[in-house]
Amino acid sequence: LIVYGLIAIMFLAISTYGNNVATAIAAEKSSRVMEVMITKVAPVPMMYGKILGIGFASLAQIFIFIGALLLWANIGIFDIPEGSFVQTVMETITWETAAYILIFFIIGYFIYATLFAIVGSMVSRPDDLASATMPIVILLMASLAVEMLFVMDSPEGNMTKITSYIPFTAPMSVLIRIVYNTITPAEIAVSLIVMLVFIAIFAAVAAKIYPKGVLKSDNLTFKQLIQFNR
Repeated sequence: LIVYGLIAIMFLAISTYGNNVATAIAAEKSSRVMEVMITKVAPVPMMYGKILGIGFASLAQIFIFIGALLLWANIGIFDIPEGSFVQTVMETITWETAAYILIFFIIGYFIYATLFAIVGSMVSRPDDLASATMPIVILLMASLAVEMLFVMDSPEGNMTKITSYIPFTAPMSVLIRIVYNTITPAEIAVSLIVMLVFIAIFAAVAAKIYPKGVLKSDNLTFKQLIQFNR
């Protein structure tokens, strides 16, 4: 239950805050604020600013939530009964585990936030985001399904090891293996390097596509964006 809860929180946080990036971009395009802002700030720094700003806001909320739980458990204001579920949660989510949760939440957020930023620049109004972001949502749900069906039941299996190095599933897979203590520090480091490399690739692609998308007042397709960058 504890691991299921952690994965559910990560999934909801990444999908919610990632979608906020797309919504903010689409809202500015719809209200024509983007046309004014783009005369003062280049599109690429503007994109990174939105991703970082919303990312720091979400990080603050997650930090306050997890930090409050850990402080509540460790300062001794309330007595926690021996053998209770609350005691099990506090023994599982140590300060070290909480640090890993924050690290992999940040990594997972940036992986998907760059994709949401691209999609947000492709639509002309927020009402069109539901259909435009559907491929990313399906990718997120597929990643969650893999974790629930394969990784959770076999944290030491080959499928779990493979998903630990796939950028879209690695944040959740590595976190599960950390909680179950089935991963070595070297594997964590390699997984982090792989995810950071893919974030750099996604950011580079987004930096090329985003300026073309925000300057168009109508909806765009991926085919059109690719044509613009030839």
